[in-house]
Amino acid sequence: MVKKYLLTSLFGCILATTLLFFSISINIVLCLYYNQVGIFPIIISFLFVLFTFLGTFLCFYESIKIDLRTNKVIVKNFKSIIIDLEKIHEIKISTENSVDSKKYCNIIFVLNDKSSYTIHGFNSILKFRDVKKTIDLVNELNKVIKFENKK
Repeated sequence: MVKKYLLTSLFGCILATTLLFFSISINIVLCLYYNQVGIFPIIISFLFVLFTFLGTFLCFYESIKIDLRTNKVIVKNFKSIIIDLEKIHEIKISTENSVDSKKYCNIIFVLNDKSSYTIHGFNSILKFRDVKKTIDLVNELNKVIKFENKK
């Protein structure tokens, strides 16, 4: 069984997807009327499509997966990190390097050999609930990991 936790809010994913479809449709209209529009609006629209595609990809890509069949935790960020469940000592939250500790935080995976991996916490459009949602996510991850390590 695989449990997947997205690090982006549902509203953020919907907004990114909507912006992507809107920018693609604008780009299609500009390409159809390229004689009347000119080349620079088409280039700018194409760049906007690329950036919205990248944003939409990152919204759905950044996640934490727990694969209970292989006993691995897969953290997908800009680079993927694969950690064995048995090697994880604890998962905790840090607001140490945060500009505002009520809005921004990091998730730290502490391993048995005292090394650690740090990733950003939950992201949303409205930042006032991000730390609370990250705390809920870390509590759920700790429950799953402690339950699996007891087996």
